[in-house]
Amino acid sequence: MRLLLLTIFAAILSASFVGCSRSNKEGSNYQHVSDDDATMNSAIEKAKASSNDFVKAFHAQKPGTREFF
Repeated sequence: MRLLLLTIFAAILSASFVGCSRSNKEGSNYQHVSDDDATMNSAIEKAKASSNDFVKAFHAQKPGTREFF
């Protein structure tokens, strides 16, 4: 019984270390831009102007558009 409890404790302890590893990649998948960045502001306006097309396509659920889900 003692060996079983020790094994379970070791497994839980090992799992906790695996789940807590730090990654240098986290937070590196975006780029900060200033509020007056012309390229970003243009992209934002284009996204806002075309968002209705996206919503229509999402609700239509046409074949080949499964990636919306």
